[in-house]
Parts: sequence; C-alpha cells; structure tokens
Amino acid sequence: MTIAMTIALDTSGLISKLRKMTNETPKEAKQAIADVTFKVEGDAKYNIQSGGRSGRIYKRGTKTHQASSAGEFPKTDRGELVSNITSEFSLMGLEATVGSRRSAPHGFMLEFGTSKIAPRPWLMPTVHQNRDYINKRFERSLKDIARKFI
Repeated sequence: MTIAMTIALDTSGLISKLRKMTNETPKEAKQAIADVTFKVEGDAKYNIQSGGRSGRIYKRGTKTHQASSAGEFPKTDRGELVSNITSEFSLMGLEATVGSRRSAPHGFMLEFGTSKIAPRPWLMPTVHQNRDYINKRFERSLKDIARKFI
C-alpha cells in the first residue's frame, strides 16, 4: 500500500508582492541616493563658507581675507568653488556624483593639493562627517521597503 500526500502552496500572493517590491525598490533607492547626495553637497558648501580659518591674512584691494591652512576646509574668497559644487545623477538615477564643475578646477587642486599648495580637502571630510547619516538613510530605505511588503 502506498500513501501519498500532495501539498499545494498558493504562491500567487507572494509572487505579486515580489513583483511590487521589484518595482518599488529602485524608487526608494533613488530617493535615498538623492537625499544623501544633496546633504553632502549642502554640507560641503556650508563647510567652505563657515567657520574660522588659521591661514595667512592678506588684502586684495579693499577686502581683507584670511585663507585656510593646510588640512582645513578651504575658505570662501570669491565664491567660485561653492557656486560650482554640484550633484549629478545617472540616467537611471541609481548613481550620483558630488563635486566641482570643470569650470572650477581649483576644487580638485584644493582637495588633493598641488606641488605649490598643501591639500585643503573639502569633499572627503564632508562625506566622512556624514557617514552615520548615509548609513541610517539607506537602512531606513530598506526598512521602508520591507514594511510595505510584509
């Protein structure tokens, strides 16, 4: 004598939720990427425009300026770097870049230094100071995605 048992599992609901999740995940990821990117961009601009510096003080015409010292955030002088810091997103929106436009090449020179000037990094320190925010923002996105489909 043979005993047989058939178990039928209705996976249509699960498959439907997985399809919705597949559609929802890129939207949530894009929003998290945008939030992180704009926060880093804004904080980089703020870091350059605010705070004291300890570099040399000099006059240019009637204006007195105190420069940054090596290792400090660069200090705004004419505002060219800050006005050229921008965020760019890929066509699919799942990649982003924060940096200075080609019209402000001194952003790169300040970040990494040259043979004549020591580095005054502005982008990497800003990313590092936002590390917790970045991690929490992506963690929140994952939780939001999971909550919608549980």
